[in-house]
Amino acid sequence: MTLVIEPDFDLAWIHKSNILLKLNKYDEALEAIGKALLIDPDFEEAWSNKSTILFKLNRCEEALEAIDKALEINPNLSESWSNKSNALFGLKKYNEALEAIEKALDIDPNFAGAWSNKSNILSKLKRNHEALEAIDKALKNEPNLDVGWRIKSTILSELNRFEEAIEAIDQVIKNEPSLLWAWLNKVHLLFELNRYDEASKVIDKVIEIEPNVALIWDFKGTIFSNLNRDIEALDAYNRALLIDPGFIGAWSNKSSVLYKLNRCEEALEAIDKALEINPNLAESWSNKSNALFGLKKYNEALEAVEKALDIDPDFAGALSNKGNILSKLDRNNEALEAINKVLNKNPDSAEVWNLKGNMLYYLKKYDEALEAYSKAANIKPDIPEILFNKSGILFRFGRYNEALEVIEKVIDIEPDFADSWFSKSSILFKLNRDNESLETIIKALELEPNVAIMWNFKGNILYRLKRYDEALESYNKALDIDSNLAIAWYGRSCTYSLIEKKEVALFNLKRAIELEGSYKENAKTDKDFEKLWDDNEFKKLVE
Repeated sequence: MTLVIEPDFDLAWIHKSNILLKLNKYDEALEAIGKALLIDPDFEEAWSNKSTILFKLNRCEEALEAIDKALEINPNLSESWSNKSNALFGLKKYNEALEAIEKALDIDPNFAGAWSNKSNILSKLKRNHEALEAIDKALKNEPNLDVGWRIKSTILSELNRFEEAIEAIDQVIKNEPSLLWAWLNKVHLLFELNRYDEASKVIDKVIEIEPNVALIWDFKGTIFSNLNRDIEALDAYNRALLIDPGFIGAWSNKSSVLYKLNRCEEALEAIDKALEINPNLAESWSNKSNALFGLKKYNEALEAVEKALDIDPDFAGALSNKGNILSKLDRNNEALEAINKVLNKNPDSAEVWNLKGNMLYYLKKYDEALEAYSKAANIKPDIPEILFNKSGILFRFGRYNEALEVIEKVIDIEPDFADSWFSKSSILFKLNRDNESLETIIKALELEPNVAIMWNFKGNILYRLKRYDEALESYNKALDIDSNLAIAWYGRSCTYSLIEKKEVALFNLKRAIELEGSYKENAKTDKDFEKLWDDNEFKKLVE
């Protein structure tokens, strides 16, 4: 039914304009308000409404002109000053917007919308604590003001008070359970808190409200990726691409998760799709370098990462990738240079300090490597890989008690990582705590029973405990897994020598020397062979 109004009745045109404004029909609303002003050019409410419509159309200069007309007619209406504040806010004149909103509040201190606007302005001016006070005043006057709770949530997020931000957004959801943006904001906040399980449940609610938005499916994929539920992440990215095949972010994220799944050929195909759509994104070229790195095409990976850095020379992720690639190409000094560039830009990246430590280790700059690992551990004290590396280099320096303290932290954080138990066993062995070392290597082997070097180490511990038969069983197990493990052949030869089984000892020593020539020199001075040093067969074997 068409709304029929008296053509010369200005209030009717304003009423029509307000209805059209609520229907988001801004151009028609503007036309209607224009009719009202033709009838009465001094109608203050019409100028104020015109300003609101122009602001909605992002025509902020014109909005400012319109509201100034309203204020010329009547400077004592708080709503007009609030509208002026909106226009100035849209023009990014935040200090002037603040002055205008203060005038609105001088006229009406209980105007919730004005307190809400003031909060928004203060937030833009990075005066977040004052912004929080302002929005609390808005909500005190109007507790169900959804936009107020949204602003409060945003401010709390900027203050890194994410738990309180969630409480604020929950208030919006309580008032209006079907608001898409509120649910989506809650997902983002849970994601910031690394509460990925909860985020995965909430994003399902978002999808229930709006199932056909590619960006939401892409975000769901990212949540699953962070949960290491990579197959489900891949499904979500594929769903995003069904909705929008030209969504670069989803192609790029799909490539990343395929790389994690070690499906590097498919990862390369996905990132090439992204680059077909837009070849000028540094992140896409960096992801391509990852896929090529996974395929061990290091020179091509280097070319790709250089393209990323041509686009964005300050891209820390690409510089870090470049360091990794150069390291694989044995260009460690160049790799170190690339990593130092990352650290100059982002000195608080634990992951990059850890990578620097690895490179310095390869360059045999052990003191500097320890310093790098220590910096990484100071920044993120709960990352197992970093602590593991630090423990390893402390072990190299013979600082066994310190190494033990650090590796025990790794085990506390990640108790199912067999290498940590193996490392702890090695440290305890160096501290001559052989029984504890044995208990620890047994734990490592429970977690990873098919690692030859661990069985060999168990043999070494039992050998030192003079439990020779059990030691031989462990060496045998190591050689069942890897028949070319020279150190196990050598350990077995030492054990047989001690229990005076000469022929078997020499057979095992011969095999150890065939696999690793350095054992020839070792045997000449190893006291395990002392009774054989004068034996002609032994001499012939080691000469």
